[in-house]
Amino acid sequence: MPTMPTLPTHTPGRPKVYVVNKGTHDYSKATTYGDLIYLTEGYYNLLSIGKIYRTILPVLKQSGPDDLILLCGPTIMNSLVCSMMAVKHGHLNLLLFLTSREGTTNYRKRTVLLNNLK
Repeated sequence: MPTMPTLPTHTPGRPKVYVVNKGTHDYSKATTYGDLIYLTEGYYNLLSIGKIYRTILPVLKQSGPDDLILLCGPTIMNSLVCSMMAVKHGHLNLLLFLTSREGTTNYRKRTVLLNNLK
């Protein structure tokens, strides 16, 4: 049964890192970039896009232009969250998980400006 997100509380002035779907991974290194906010947790019927949208909408309405999306979980959820943030802010701040050749792991921030599509 899916868990509905609670409206986030975070440290004022600090960006939020929206984790698309909470899994079993350790997201603690992402706290370097901001406070973790889990948008979904557990199983969702991936064909019920409207339900997923309605679940995450109240949380993303509170997002700011400096907030980030930590890409994880089902592709359709990532696509939906990125679309919503792009419409709201005109750009995406993505947090990507990387593993180096030496086996160390970390996150990297990448910003995609979308204003040149108009």
